Amino acid sequence: MHNAEKGPCPDSSDRSAERRAVDVRPSTDDEYFRFRELFDAHYDALLKFVVRVNGGNRHAAEDIAQETLLKAWRGLDGLRGDAQEIRPWLYTVARRLVIDADRSRRARPQEVADAPLEEIPTRDPTTSLVQTMAVHQALATLSMQHRTVIEYVYLRDYATETTARILGIPVGTVKSRLHYGLRMLRRTLGIGSAGS
Repeated sequence: MHNAEKGPCPDSSDRSAERRAVDVRPSTDDEYFRFRELFDAHYDALLKFVVRVNGGNRHAAEDIAQETLLKAWRGLDGLRGDAQEIRPWLYTVARRLVIDADRSRRARPQEVADAPLEEIPTRDPTTSLVQTMAVHQALATLSMQHRTVIEYVYLRDYATETTARILGIPVGTVKSRLHYGLRMLRRTLGIGSAGS
């Protein structure tokens, strides 16, 4: 029978969601008192244990302690014995929940802390534009031979052998012009020492 307080009878796709929602409260006074007794006898010790096992995260420990006691409540009929006999079982369940939570956390991408927007580094497009203009001006100071070799190798991304074949010069000449052209560029741009 369906209780009128819970609303209309759900279809089969909603039954598992309803079961999860309904399972949270003991259905009889006897179950409530047994659960309350279980909670009062074990919650504080269980919480201390979980905080120690999970590395000190109290909020996560509270969730795990509550979930452990919920599992105990769901199996209340199977739990027999005094506090000394039940507590090791609770610790085992809690430890496994901590391990599961850790595995789940490691399986997800790393979480990033929220940072204020003004602290997030952004790329300034004017810096890039100024750097590009400086490189173009420095390239203009080079001889045509050095500039052409640098253009083919660095801007067009050709290999030195391909550049040599296109320009009709030996590979050694391409490498030499590249070396001296880059050295002159560095000097013009003020990058590195003048003697490199």
